[in-house]
This record gives sequence, structure tokens and C-alpha cells, in this order.
Amino acid sequence: QGLASNQLSKHRQLIIAEKRVYGLTELELATLLLAATDLTTGELNAEQFKAVVANRAAPTEKAPVKPAPQSADKTGTLTPQEKALVLEADQGAPLQYLTDLKKATGSGFVTPTERRTLERLVSQTPLTDGAINVLSYYVVVEQGNANLAPNFVNTIANNWTRQGVRTAADAVAAIQKFWQKTSEPKRPTSKKGRRKTIVEQLPAWAQDDSKQPAQVASPEQIQAAKEALAKLRASENKPHHNQ
Repeated sequence: QGLASNQLSKHRQLIIAEKRVYGLTELELATLLLAATDLTTGELNAEQFKAVVANRAAPTEKAPVKPAPQSADKTGTLTPQEKALVLEADQGAPLQYLTDLKKATGSGFVTPTERRTLERLVSQTPLTDGAINVLSYYVVVEQGNANLAPNFVNTIANNWTRQGVRTAADAVAAIQKFWQKTSEPKRPTSKKGRRKTIVEQLPAWAQDDSKQPAQVASPEQIQAAKEALAKLRASENKPHHNQ
């Protein structure tokens, strides 16, 4: 019987999320859906589908995803380096992009928790894939974190959503605006108590303007990571003649 048509509508959000996170083609998606479907009843096992996708659709050397058309720099205020980041962020599925970032920065492998975090960002926020990739870049490269901690990432994503961030260009511009604000002199404050403890656990992006910005990687470290990532992408895009 195959996959029943009503199963597509029932699991639409899950299917779309998995397709975006893993950058699946229509053929890959169809194959993975059938692998998790009871061919007698036509019912899709959602948990089995997620497991099959995670096991069989791990990032490999794939052609870049075409950029999202709405991610152009509408403000005209981005630097050439920031525009290059926008273009790069628009050229990969979230999981593949994070995998490449981790390889370029020597941050290990993508954990199951990070996969679930990316899936949540895709299914529950209005951020495009490019904006999600910029978020990953901000956390891993600029903040120097080896992993995407869920609370850390969720706070940034919710903050961006509230500010109207949707595209990669929006995300880069928001970060640019944040650092411009934090570079301005701040009046001393004397806020104390439990809120201080909570705020100190959040990224600089999510803290009050009165707080000091968190330490970030040096310009040299960021540039080195950018160059390593560019080399990695270049090597992955070369044709492999010997299989």
C-alpha cells in the first residue's frame, strides 16, 4: 500500500523539519519515509522516521543548498565580510553547516541534543535556514562554544524572533547592532539577587544592555575559523573520482 496520504498531512511539520535540518532531496525524503512506514497499514511511525533519518542521512559531501532569495542585505550596512557570511550561511542545511563549523573549529561532532535543537529551531521558529546557520556561527565561532547548549540557543532564537529577525542578513545585522550597542559606555548598575545568577548563565546577546558583554574569540581566531571553514567547503565541493 505504501504511505497513506493522510499521514503526510498528519506529520507535515515533522517531515518539513527533517527535510530542512538534514537538507534532504525529494528522493531521499521519500525513501526515508517509506523505511519508517508500515506498508500494510500505510501508517508512518514518527519516532522510527526520526531515527532512520538520523542514522541514514548524516551529513556527507553534498552540493550546497541554493540560497534563500529573501536573505539579501536589505539594509546595505553589512561589511564585505558580513555579506560573505550571509552568502555562506545561505548555502547549507543547518545540520551540514553545523558539522562543517565543528570540523573547522576542532569542536568535535554534532551531538544528538544539538540535532534536536536544530529540529526545534526549524519547526518552532520563523528563522530561515540561513538565520539558523548564522546563529550556529555566532555560538560556535564568535562565542567560542564547542556545543549548541539548548537554553543558550533558545534564548537567542526567541530574542531574534521578537526583534523580527527572519533571514541570514537579518541575523548578521542584529548581531552587528548588538555589538555596536555594547561598545558604548554604560552607566554602572547595582542589580543584585537571583536574576543576576540567571543572566550570567545566558549569552551576552540575551543579557541586559547594562551587563558587560561576554568574552568572545579574538579577531585572529575568528578569521582562522573562517579560513578553515572556507577550505573545508572548497575541498568538499571538489569532484571525487575514486569511490
